[in-house]
Amino acid sequence: MLSDGMKYLETRLMFGMVPGLDSTRMICDALGNPERKFKSIHVVGTNGKGSTSFYLAGILQAHGLKAGLYTSPHLVSLRERIRVDDEPISEADLDRLLLQVKQAAESVSSAQVALGKPALEPTFFEVLTVAAFLYYAEKGVDVAVLEAGMGGRLDSTAVAGGGMAVVTGIGLEHTEVLGPTESAILREKMGVLGVPGEASGVVGDGAGKAFVLGGLGPDLLEEAREYATALGASIVVPEVRTEVKLPNLGRHYVENASLSLKAAELFLNAPDRAGKRYDDALSVKALATRSWAGRMQLLTGPDGNVRVILDGAHNSHAVRRLVQTLDEYYPGQKFHCLFGALKDKDLHE
Repeated sequence: MLSDGMKYLETRLMFGMVPGLDSTRMICDALGNPERKFKSIHVVGTNGKGSTSFYLAGILQAHGLKAGLYTSPHLVSLRERIRVDDEPISEADLDRLLLQVKQAAESVSSAQVALGKPALEPTFFEVLTVAAFLYYAEKGVDVAVLEAGMGGRLDSTAVAGGGMAVVTGIGLEHTEVLGPTESAILREKMGVLGVPGEASGVVGDGAGKAFVLGGLGPDLLEEAREYATALGASIVVPEVRTEVKLPNLGRHYVENASLSLKAAELFLNAPDRAGKRYDDALSVKALATRSWAGRMQLLTGPDGNVRVILDGAHNSHAVRRLVQTLDEYYPGQKFHCLFGALKDKDLHE
């Protein structure tokens, strides 16, 4: 039986995905701006956001920080999306915070209607994002690693106004919202830290902000440099740390881990950080046992043999990396494959 909070959240599904920050900002304002009570690191990109976020949160935890982690979608329980030090939010806390967001949203909506403006109808993702902000503020996290749901510039996670964005790579996705080209999508995702020449509210300008970039070809990398320069932000392009060992198989996970290592280093060694400085050996050790569930995850039988490989590949770019990984680790072997994807994906490719 659904709790009252979950019932409210399900009523938000009918509003789909609506890019924009106004609803999230108004609700956060009504709740006393919980998103300003902790530091945030944004993770954007076409593929690899979840694993990069998971690896980064683990590295920060290994350094003694209390780390929030916000990811989507979930595998088994919605509670997986909101974690502190790897522990998912409890059912009771989730229900309580969802109802708190509901009350704030309804209060803002009533005020809007009284002014002759449209009623406020936040989306599923907006409600959950604000609930995550409340939870991280309550728990007193030092930093929250926030995976964007879609894009970046108009993704509700951008309201947190973090000082760093990790860009995991760019491919064609959600083109009806993010734009028809990789160049347009890149700008949308980098917009999580602000837009050159625009006042961006809570996000602010790019002074003192940084992008950690991975998976970009020469042309896109040059565009990224131009965007960052116009914003006043810095850029770091880390080398792939091929010596890093992970439970998740595949070079793409090593690439994501490399981004996480560099992001952690920049965050921990920032001038305003008074705590423990970045320790590379500690970070690499933390990654060695950090398995991102459902992504090149091996499930074995009682005899220890591999029975099933789970992976989240759901677009052509990700499936290509999956095939490359299978060829590398299981050369010449054929697999039975059970595959599912939404109808907006290029299934023929």
